[in-house]
Amino acid sequence: MPDTAGSGTRIGEPQLARAARYAVEALFFVGTLGVVYALWS
Repeated sequence: MPDTAGSGTRIGEPQLARAARYAVEALFFVGTLGVVYALWS
């Protein structure tokens, strides 16, 4: 991702990126679990 955003985006970025990545991974994990459960039941 090119960093073309202006001022102030660098300060709160790591924590926000970490939270977003955690949320995406959790959703992906739950979705995969749901698909596997649906296929196996």
